[in-house]
Amino acid sequence: MIDADREGILHRDCARALHPLLQQWIDLTKRYFADKSRPQRWNNEKTFVGHLAAAAWSLGDHALEEYTAPKSRHPDSGKGRVDLWFRLGDLCYVAEAKKCWLWGNWLRSSDETRRAIDASLGAAEDAAGDSPAERGSIKLALVFAPVWIRPEEKEDATRLLDNFVKGIQNCQPDFAAWVFPPEGLTFDMDGQGFHAGTAIVGRVLPEN
Repeated sequence: MIDADREGILHRDCARALHPLLQQWIDLTKRYFADKSRPQRWNNEKTFVGHLAAAAWSLGDHALEEYTAPKSRHPDSGKGRVDLWFRLGDLCYVAEAKKCWLWGNWLRSSDETRRAIDASLGAAEDAAGDSPAERGSIKLALVFAPVWIRPEEKEDATRLLDNFVKGIQNCQPDFAAWVFPPEGLTFDMDGQGFHAGTAIVGRVLPEN
């Protein structure tokens, strides 16, 4: 039995407008977990970005993934790729994303989890700093953090997932959301372990 909260959202005032998107992302992820015909290996950055874009579309707004744009800090280096642009009501956002697999030693303590996510957030912030600020858009740095429990760790899953949630909170992000499969540890990754949940963690970046 997993005692950690099966889902959660947190945000500072600067990211309050993202709450409906984070809740929709949780709801879509739970629907995906419940689909028994789902592909098991879906945990790459592009797929996670698409999943968040789907949440924006399903709220009646719209999104654009992986489009080409000039780099803002190095204009002579040509064009680059922006991971995601989306609208929520009257607000627009442009985001750079990274993936951070959490398993093994990264779940040993909440501090280990925090360090792993912080490192990925730093990389996302660097990438966002090199992307253009679309007119009127708010810049975000995102980390998608799937958690993987190895078969030999199954009995210790409650503690490990507790560390996962506490590590997210200890990052002091501007916003975050997490969700675990409602049925528990049944999402078997080809016998190598269990995809036990996933999170999105982010920061709102200052204007250039």
